[in-house]
Formats: sequence, structure tokens, C-alpha cells
Amino acid sequence: MNEYKTLSYSELLAHKDEECCICQDLIYHDKSKKDSRACETTCCKRLLHIACIEKWVFDNSTCPLCRAPCTSPLIKYYHDVKLPGGYMAPDARKVWFKSIIDEVIPGYFDLLEEPQTNVSGTFTVSKIKLAISEASWNYLEWRKNRGLNYFWHCTKKGANRVENLNHIVSTWSGIDPKELFSLICKEIRDYPRKDHSYTSFILNSFSKMKPISLYLNDYDDYTAGTLEVRDKREYLLTRGLEDILGAMCINSRFYKKEMFKGKLHAKVFGKKTNLKIFWNKCFSTYLDNTKQVSFAKSDLFVTTNPDLADLTHTGIQPESPEVDFIIIVTDGYEDYVAWNKALSHNNIPIVRVVIK
Repeated sequence: MNEYKTLSYSELLAHKDEECCICQDLIYHDKSKKDSRACETTCCKRLLHIACIEKWVFDNSTCPLCRAPCTSPLIKYYHDVKLPGGYMAPDARKVWFKSIIDEVIPGYFDLLEEPQTNVSGTFTVSKIKLAISEASWNYLEWRKNRGLNYFWHCTKKGANRVENLNHIVSTWSGIDPKELFSLICKEIRDYPRKDHSYTSFILNSFSKMKPISLYLNDYDDYTAGTLEVRDKREYLLTRGLEDILGAMCINSRFYKKEMFKGKLHAKVFGKKTNLKIFWNKCFSTYLDNTKQVSFAKSDLFVTTNPDLADLTHTGIQPESPEVDFIIIVTDGYEDYVAWNKALSHNNIPIVRVVIK
């Protein structure tokens, strides 16, 4: 369940006598509309209260019913990590924070090592052209070697699509890889999406190309016929690839910042009790204002922030140059929801750190 479908009020009333599959209460229980909001899972078509499924996905990554991959479309974050149980030594602290940076800013450390690459690191026009070329060759080879299936696929429509897309991509003269990738997304959106369609081979090529591969590592082979792969393929070709591009566009501001070369800034939010635990385990201090984590050729500055009441009045400006990503330290669902609502309207990656 990559997302769930929220029911309209009329749909809610149509299912009012059915039960939520989690709490077993009626889907519509005569409370306010907000309390009674319900949804339908996209994986197994079951009905749930939104409040129930949101609490479930806070601690779980699969659907409570069919165990398909399950994520929330309402309470989003770029990375989810648990705070280690013990205190972090300096080397362990570097590894922990580096793993977070690798998730929210893909290619950051690669770019420091290879400053000659373009503004999107390893995401280049030439890499995209090579990926499409390889996908085209693999697809055409499969067509030649498919044996008896040839008689069921004897038209030239697939080959014509390959020729058309290859021509568009190979003759592309622009320098911005995001523009080319966006064009490909639009071109292939209406292509067939079956197991061995051309689009499946394109996804396989993209899954091997950094930094796109960081977002497509769920499956090794997108030509597989399992239900999970088919659902993922459908999602990627419908909107997922463009979602990936959007995430990369957000990250592109890191490459353009003057402070990018050697300095990153993370702001930490949470209840005071949770922040005390965070600072104590990460830096062996009671509750500090700013700490520095030094890597080779780079530094991360971690800063505490005002409490939730102050934040609702001041807020963080979108695209703020003072913050590269946000850390929310939380011990439960309701606590995280409050911070997320105050922060998620900004175009800044959020890392959820859970204290257990």
C-alpha cells in the first residue's frame, strides 16, 4: 500500500455500517467528520479509519491486513531511524549521522569527492542517455529471443516506441539532466506496463543508475510478474518517477548553496525531555545549543530550536539557507504529528528519530 485512498463524505456514509479493520469500530460512528475520516487501502481494498492507519504506520512498514509495503501519504519524512540504545562514541556518531545525510542528500559525499561533475552529481545527461540505450538494447534482445511468444508480439509497435524514444533522447542537446528525465517520464507515461514491456526494461536501467538507484532499490527486476512488482511498476510509471525527480530537485538546492562545500546544518526539534535524551546519547551533553560533527572534507552543524509553541508563531521559511534538513526527535505518534504539522509545509527534508 504505497498510499491509501481517502473516502469522501458521501463514500463514508455509504460504508457507515462497515467496521474499521483495525479498531473494529464502525467506519462512521456519528462523531465529527474529522474524527470519522476513513480510507480504503490500495493494496487489499479494506476500510480503515485514517487515525487508526496513521497510528499503525508510525511503528510499522507493512499493511496491517495483507502485509504489503505501507506508507502514509499524510505524515511524510525522508528518513526514519531509531536512536541507538547506548551512548555514541565519536566514530559511531560519524557513521550514524553520515547514514542520515546519505538518505536525505543522495550523492552529497560523492560530490565532495568528485567536484568536476555537474550540479546534480552523478545524475548527468550522458548517464540518462546510456540508461535508455541499454534498456532499448535489452528490450529488443528479449523480443528476438522470446521464442513462441513471438507470434503473440509480432507487431512493430514496441520496436517503434524504442526507435522513437531513442531518437528523442540521443538527439537531446540540453545540459540539465532533470529536464531530460522529466521529458522521458512524460513520453513513457502512456506506454504499456506489462511484465516485459519496454517500460519495465527502462525501470531496470534506472535502478542501476545513481542517484536514481537510491529510490528504486526495492526490487532487482522490474520485469517480474509478482503482484508487488506490478504495483510498484504501476506507481512508478504513473507518478513515482516524477516524485523521485521532485525529491532530487529539492536536494538540488544543496548543490547550489555556497555553504555546500564543507558545511551542512541540521535543526533538531522535539519535546525538551526527548531533546535531552538525543543530546546525551549523541554528544554526551545534557542539552546543548549547537554541536559539530566533522567528516572528511565536510562538517555538519546540529542545532536545537524553540519549543512547539514558539515554532507555531515563528516557523521556518521555505528553502531557508540556514537549514539543510530537519530532525524531529519523538517518542510517540501524537507527539510526532504535532511537530510534523508545524514543519512539513516547508520544502525541507525531515528525518524522524524515534526514541524507544
